[in-house]
Amino acid sequence: TGGVPAYLYSLTNGNFNSDTLYTDLSEGNYTVYIEDGNGCVYLFDGTLTAPEIPVITFGDNIELGLCDSVQLNPVLNDAILQTVQWTPSDFMTCDTCLDTYVQPVNDQEYFLTVVSIDDCMDTDSISVFVEKRRRVYVPNIFSPNGDGLNDVLIFNSGCEVGQIISADIFDRWGNVVYHQENFPPNDPDYAWDGRFKEKMLIDGLFSWFAEIEFID
Repeated sequence: TGGVPAYLYSLTNGNFNSDTLYTDLSEGNYTVYIEDGNGCVYLFDGTLTAPEIPVITFGDNIELGLCDSVQLNPVLNDAILQTVQWTPSDFMTCDTCLDTYVQPVNDQEYFLTVVSIDDCMDTDSISVFVEKRRRVYVPNIFSPNGDGLNDVLIFNSGCEVGQIISADIFDRWGNVVYHQENFPPNDPDYAWDGRFKEKMLIDGLFSWFAEIEFID
C-alpha cells in the first residue's frame, strides 16, 4: 500500500522489473526491494526456509525361510516425519512404524511412504523372498520299553506347520492302531506309545500317513 503505481521489484536493489515470482532460490535471508512510479524504494527482509524433503534408503532385498520374521529398518535423512505408511500391511507388526517386523508366507514387495512436516513425500520399496521349506520329522524307529529313551513316536515339524489335520498309523495288515485329528506338531500329548486298545503291541513294522497343513 502507498506509493505511486506502477511498482517494480528486485532482490538486488537493481534491475527492477514487474516480476513478482522468484523461483529456484536457495535457503537463506533475502531483502525485497520495491520501487514505485516516483522512484521511491521500500524494502523488507525475510528468511526463506527450505522444506523438509524425506529420502528413503533401503538395503538389499531379503531372503528368509517360511515362518521366519525379519525387521524392515529403512534409513531416512533428517527430515521430520508427519506420517509413515507401509503397504501391504499383511503379516506386519505395525504398518505406521518406521521400523517394523514382517513374517510373509509368500514373496512380497513392501512399499513405504513417508510425508514430512512440510507435506513433502517419498516412496520406496523392498522385496522379501520366502523359501518354501517343508520340515516334517517322524522317527523311523522307536522303542516303547519305558527306559525314558525314544519311548514314544511324535509328529515333529518346523514352525512352518500350522497343524496336523489327521494322522494314522497302520500295522502290517492295514489295521489302524493310532488316529488323531487337528492337533499341533511337536506335542507329546498326541504321541503314540506303541499301544492299541490299551495293550502294548509286539515289535514289528508299521506305516503312517498324515495330512499336514502349513501356514501358507
